[in-house]
Amino acid sequence: MLTRFERDDGGSVVVDWVVLSAAVMGIGVAVAVSMGSGVNSLGHSVGQEIGATDVAPDFSGSDAKAATHYFDLGIGLSPDNRREAWRQARMAAQEGSPKGYNYDPDFKETRYVDAESGMPVYQSNDGKSYSIGGKVVSASDYVPKRNGASFMSAFNDYWGS
Repeated sequence: MLTRFERDDGGSVVVDWVVLSAAVMGIGVAVAVSMGSGVNSLGHSVGQEIGATDVAPDFSGSDAKAATHYFDLGIGLSPDNRREAWRQARMAAQEGSPKGYNYDPDFKETRYVDAESGMPVYQSNDGKSYSIGGKVVSASDYVPKRNGASFMSAFNDYWGS
């Protein structure tokens, strides 16, 4: 029986596989440990970047809408009532306000359309600047009454054309 045990090499294959599996596991643990802090740091950086990203629409370029876009929306909603169509257009312009700006949602002040660009002139919530087609200008450098027409008069001109 002792000689038979000495000649039997079937157990050595099992030992080989155990050693090979342990080596693969050891390499896997070593890679995870060496990369773990780097991956954690990268994940933290990505999370901070995503958290700091402003997801408000960018009103420079294609997101900015000309006043005629809002006029068309208002007329489409109330084609037979000029006053209601104007009101709908004004509300749509307010909904299209860039972040931090408004188009007088309470209808308390006259709002303007820039004569040069045809874009609504959005006023910052603090009243210190205007946004016109995505470009921000200081309130001290831009006078809407001089540089544009009121939303209502521009709308009426558009309605009549």
